[in-house]
Amino acid sequence: MKDMFIQDRNFFNLLREGMWGESHGTLLAHPNWGYIYQLASEHKVQGIIAEGITVSGITQGIPADIVTRFITDRAYIIKMNMQLNRVQAKLCGIMESACIPYAVIKGQAVAQTYKKPEIRRGGDIDFLIGETDFERVNELFSAYTEETQYHHHADLHHALHIDDVWVENHAASRSYFTRRLDRVLENEMHRMFTTSDFEYYESNGHAICIPNPQFTTLFLMGHILRHITTEGISLKQLCDWVMYIHCKRECIDREKFGKMLQDSGIKNVWKRFSVFAVEWMGLEPGFPLLYESGHPEYSNDVWRTISNVRKIKAHSKEKHIGNFWLHYLNDYRDFIKMNNFLWKFSKVAFFERLWDKFASLPVEFLKRMFGINGVRFRKQRFK
Repeated sequence: MKDMFIQDRNFFNLLREGMWGESHGTLLAHPNWGYIYQLASEHKVQGIIAEGITVSGITQGIPADIVTRFITDRAYIIKMNMQLNRVQAKLCGIMESACIPYAVIKGQAVAQTYKKPEIRRGGDIDFLIGETDFERVNELFSAYTEETQYHHHADLHHALHIDDVWVENHAASRSYFTRRLDRVLENEMHRMFTTSDFEYYESNGHAICIPNPQFTTLFLMGHILRHITTEGISLKQLCDWVMYIHCKRECIDREKFGKMLQDSGIKNVWKRFSVFAVEWMGLEPGFPLLYESGHPEYSNDVWRTISNVRKIKAHSKEKHIGNFWLHYLNDYRDFIKMNNFLWKFSKVAFFERLWDKFASLPVEFLKRMFGINGVRFRKQRFK
């Protein structure tokens, strides 16, 4: 356990140096480079770790095969980002020509907040579009697609393949974590499109439209919560959140964002992730709203939960359990003991997802089994 802690710290030392472009000291004793590369691959931060190695000035002790993998991964990531930027500029131009309002969320838009955007591992391109323009954009893009992956009419979500890049169109900004958080995001999205409260950045000769800082900051956290309670998150998503807060610290209306955070019901979760961002990822203490010093257990809880969720996914495959949430019922006591932090902040999300299955259960069962007030939950579950 002590060696694992040392290797995790070595990994995060390199991650911070890659994120911030500054060296803050040597690694702890005997870095396990195989473990460091494995973590970097699992969490999709090979480019950032490779940059951290360069910044730290390490020239000896890294096995040749690990060096080759990092160099190859970094080159691939840079090439991928060039293609993503080309396709994004092309599609933005199509919507601009048709006078369709849009905003790029996550991905390449957030990459611009990195010191070196090209080393952030890209994925797909996500467009946020007004509901009235949703089908129109899908039809426009269909002329350029090689394949349509899915179209969820109820969720207003359409995914298609264009020039070797997956593109997702969203006419809803839901996090799919809790209804309360989704309502805040949906209200802000509606206001943003109604008032044209957007920002822009330049890429490939185009002014790319992105959401305002308050929306993006909350949306990124909602995206993290959704993933950590469904399939597990990668540190790339947390790096995005941290770098965005750092870059946009002067632009975020803290009073407005504080109210959005309060209304969304995730203040306690935010506090814990803020401590993790400061103590493990190097974000300056004054940047995240509600950060409180003196709570090292918060950051330990977050990292333990992230690690345990990945174990849960592996356990799911072994037991052929397709739905992550069924782990709350399967081996219940062991799950809660292992994932107390996860249970605390996702309890409401769990019951909202499985409400139909629990609606007929006696109130006393809910209270004794799950430690909640069944009557109050039933009355307030949609608030």
